[in-house]
Amino acid sequence: MSVIQTPVADAQLIADVLRRAHRIAESAGEPDEARAIFHVAHSFADELATMNPQFDRLQFIEAATADPS
Repeated sequence: MSVIQTPVADAQLIADVLRRAHRIAESAGEPDEARAIFHVAHSFADELATMNPQFDRLQFIEAATADPS
């Protein structure tokens, strides 16, 4: 199995999905679930940074968990 470099669009899609899940957990008053999603965002950021040293981990984590408003 070969590993393919993740394009920016894929990273954005992942961040969008995580952000929606994080927002839903927060609005439902589920802090443990929101925290778990935050940890998943960190895991994705670590993996993406391993594949691409130029990858901005902090920007990804913020995009995955920040309130878009």
